[in-house]
Amino acid sequence: MVQFPVREEARFRTILHRPEVGDAISYSDPDFAERAWELAFENLTDEEWDRLEQLFIGSAGSARGFTFLDPSCNLLAWSEGLDEDVWQNNGVGVTGGLPDPLGGNAGFALTTGAGGGTLSQSIEAPAQYHYSGSIWARTASSGVVVRVHDGQGVHASRAFEPDNLWRRYEVGYAGLGSGESVHFEVSALGTAALDVFGPQLEAQIATSAYKRSSPQGGVFSNARFDQQVLRDQLVGPQRHSTKVRILWTPSLA
Repeated sequence: MVQFPVREEARFRTILHRPEVGDAISYSDPDFAERAWELAFENLTDEEWDRLEQLFIGSAGSARGFTFLDPSCNLLAWSEGLDEDVWQNNGVGVTGGLPDPLGGNAGFALTTGAGGGTLSQSIEAPAQYHYSGSIWARTASSGVVVRVHDGQGVHASRAFEPDNLWRRYEVGYAGLGSGESVHFEVSALGTAALDVFGPQLEAQIATSAYKRSSPQGGVFSNARFDQQVLRDQLVGPQRHSTKVRILWTPSLA
């Protein structure tokens, strides 16, 4: 659960070495690079407050890590790099550099043979949450779908219209799974050709504006609370308020 707005910071440090002889050398310190978030919660119910408090207690304040899903990010990595290793490819031809529906050249052509194929990405996140998946696509082929699932039979999907027009397809996953991973995929039952752009997965009910992602998507493993006390500002029955600070360092992930 998250309430907006969310305050987010990225912090970096550069190390500068000045030798007695020769030029100075500077480089980024990977052990200091970190991301930080401040989340403000207002009017939480008793049940919502209890869930937040139990997470804080289970993490022993800042002592233990947990997986944080950034509500402002695309949870998928490499949204414009469908040929990267993070995308699991089963029988799909992938060609990049095509015009996309936003006026750029970040589109991809996907092709499958008679046996069909699947292009997918998995994230380590609880399958009992609500997720919204989306992708732009156009195709003249039938039998092509976008799907979000838990890998154990619980899924939501939407078929692409075979009219060769760009559309942003959205699929809502209802959070009925029980696993610890969530999978986003585009699949075809047989021979197909389609253009796609901007796959996105978010931990919320509805799809938001497209967010380009890099090698680091919005899933931050081993994030920690950046505080030792969780303060409850109880302003009335079923009305808990608090602020939470979360910290993530790549070297500890």
